[in-house]
Amino acid sequence: MCIRDRYMGIIVTKEMEQKIEIGYWGIQGRVEPIINLLEFLKLKYEVKNFTPPLWQAEKQTLNNYFPNLPYIKNGDEVVCETDAVAIQAVLLADREELLGRTNREKVEGAAVRGVVADIFSDLFKLFFNPNCLDIKSKFLQDKIHPRLKRLEKFAAGKQHILDDNIHLVDFFLYQVLYLISKIDDTIFSAYPNLFHQMRTFEAIPEIKAYHETETFKTKPILTPNVALKMAPGPRTCLLYTSP
Repeated sequence: MCIRDRYMGIIVTKEMEQKIEIGYWGIQGRVEPIINLLEFLKLKYEVKNFTPPLWQAEKQTLNNYFPNLPYIKNGDEVVCETDAVAIQAVLLADREELLGRTNREKVEGAAVRGVVADIFSDLFKLFFNPNCLDIKSKFLQDKIHPRLKRLEKFAAGKQHILDDNIHLVDFFLYQVLYLISKIDDTIFSAYPNLFHQMRTFEAIPEIKAYHETETFKTKPILTPNVALKMAPGPRTCLLYTSP
C-alpha cells in the first residue's frame, strides 16, 4: 500500500512486517519524541546508533537529498529531518489524524510546534554554555518562563495540548517538559496544566511500558563528552543523567 503525503510529498511504502530503522547518536537528543511516537504507534523498529566517524561514512550512502540525523528508513525509503521523520512514522501507521483532525487543529498544532522548537533551541543554548549553572535561573526566567506561561494558558482544561485527543505535537511538547523537569523539578508548581499533561502523557500504556525499560532508563540525554564541554565535572548541569 502506498500513500502520497500531501504535506511533505513523501512516497510511503507500507511494509508493516519489516522493521523500521531509526538512525541517531545513541542519546535522547532530538530523537526521543520519535521513539515515544513509534512505541505509541506500535511500529516495529530498531535503532542504529552512530559515532561521528561512522555517520560521516554512512551519510554518503543514504538515499536522501538531505542526509541528516535522525533518519527513518523503511525498505529503500529514507527520510531525514526530525519533523519529517515523525510525519513519516505517522503515515506508516495510517494515523493521519495525529497531524490534526481539522484544519484548525493542524494550524494550532503547527503554532505550538513552533513554540516548542523555540524552547528546545533555547534549552540547548543553556546546555552548551560553560557557565550554565551560574546563568540557569536568569536564563529560565527570561527565556523559558514566558513561553511556558503562554502554553499553560493554552493548555487549560485539556488532557493534551490541542484538546483531549493526542496529536503529534504532544510528543515534542512532552520532551521539552521532560528536559525542563531535569533542570528544575520544582518548576511545574507554577504550571499545573502542563504538569497534568506531562503526567497524562507518561500514563499512556505504551509510553509507560517503554519508560520502564532499561533502554529508556539508561539512555543519556546528551553524550558524556558534550556534558564535559558544557561544564567540567560530572552532571554539573543536570543534563548527562539517566531519566
